[in-house]
Order: sequence, then C-alpha cells, then structure tokens
Amino acid sequence: MGILLPRTTCYLPFSQTDETLHFDPGTGLPADWFNGNCGNSAHVAREKKCRFSLVLHAWLPPEALSEADAADEKLMHRGRDADWPWELENGTKVTLEDVGRGEFSHVYTAAGWHPVHCAYVWKRLHRTLVVRAGEQMKMIDAYTGSLKHMEHCVGILSGGKKHGHDNGEDSRSVVYAKFPRCAYI
Repeated sequence: MGILLPRTTCYLPFSQTDETLHFDPGTGLPADWFNGNCGNSAHVAREKKCRFSLVLHAWLPPEALSEADAADEKLMHRGRDADWPWELENGTKVTLEDVGRGEFSHVYTAAGWHPVHCAYVWKRLHRTLVVRAGEQMKMIDAYTGSLKHMEHCVGILSGGKKHGHDNGEDSRSVVYAKFPRCAYI
C-alpha cells in the first residue's frame, strides 16, 4: 500500500520565523529547544523516563523516538570513533558512551560529524512526517521540526558555511544537549 498524506495541513506548534523565534541568552539556540517535555536536566529527564538521542543530542519522551531512530543512532556512529573524537571544553577526552549518557551541556567533536548529523536529522524529519495507512499520530520535537536548524544544515551540506557558522571557528563542532518541546502531528 502506498503512502497516504494527512488530509489536513499540519502546522508544527513551534516558533519558525525570525520574527517570532526566541533565543536562549546563554547558548544562542532557539528557546523551544529547552525546558521541554523532559525538563531541562539529565536528572529530570531520567525521572520522566526520557531517552537521550545521540543523533539529535536531545532528551525526548519515549513516544517521540522509534525503533528506526535507535537503529539510525547506531548506523550514524558505526566505525567512526577515530573520525569523531569527543572532548569537553577543557580538552578532556570523553567516549561516545560518555556522551550518550546526556550529562554534558555541550561537547566538541570533529567537523565531519556535522553533515552526517544533518542528514540523519533530515531522515528523521521525513520519517516522522510520512503517514502510512493505519499509523497513529506521531510526535515530533522542536529541534527536528525547526526550520532554523534545517537552514543551518543546508549551509553545512551545500558548503556555504564553514561548519555551519560564519564566525571563523576552528575545525571542531560544538554540540549542545537539548531538551526540546514535543507535540503530536
């Protein structure tokens, strides 16, 4: 059976325009990527039975993550330990397993991680928006559904921005832990 599109237009319940998008003063990231369904700390997220996604670097409720998301998490990182070393701001090396616990506010890795991350987030967005006959509504998070993040990824994937930024950063990517709002679509 083919793919069925929803009969009604779906509007993501998150701020999407520069005029309405609010930013966190500490990180410069969109505010709806924090204080979401899983709180704003790894401790609270665990209490709420949320799971940390290594693709998104975000804490999400279990109903927002599928088996396909878990499989993508493994595929994205398979065999890349040497390519993507992880470290803290002070230069302390950490493992992917350490990062996967979701305890760090941010970590650094090689710039090569960034385009792969963007591709997997785009894959997740597509999978979430496609509705097949008999499927229930799906949950999407403000990070995956963010037009701002997709514009950032287009800059990376098209070579228009060095590591997605215009500020002459070094060859590392900074990766922030997020606690986005989620909604059913």
